[in-house]
Amino acid sequence: MIFSDTKSHKIKREPKNFSAMKHLASTMAKSTVPEFQYGKSVDLNKYTADGTVFDFMAGKQQVNSCL
Repeated sequence: MIFSDTKSHKIKREPKNFSAMKHLASTMAKSTVPEFQYGKSVDLNKYTADGTVFDFMAGKQQVNSCL
């Protein structure tokens, strides 16, 4: 769950390792019953949330994380 702010949503910003994070989350989701949801928080919640810890850690601190 990353980049939930309005600007990131508008410009479709993703971290550099988004593809790898999404692949890992997909693999993990398939091993659970029921499958857990994964993805960008803005897509999961259907709204933006400016100033969250996700934005700070991914955007400002450049921390690689799992979805």
